[in-house]
Amino acid sequence: CMTICTMEYWPVCGSDGKTYPNKCHLTSTACTSQKDITVLHEGKC
Repeated sequence: CMTICTMEYWPVCGSDGKTYPNKCHLTSTACTSQKDITVLHEGKC
């Protein structure tokens, strides 16, 4: 999981109930935690 994410702030709500700063951060967290986290919707949870 060698993902380099920018610090652009386009928040997304993950299926784990957490708000991520952007989709890249969500994807990176899903990879490192080995969980299937998807985007529920754009914006904060």
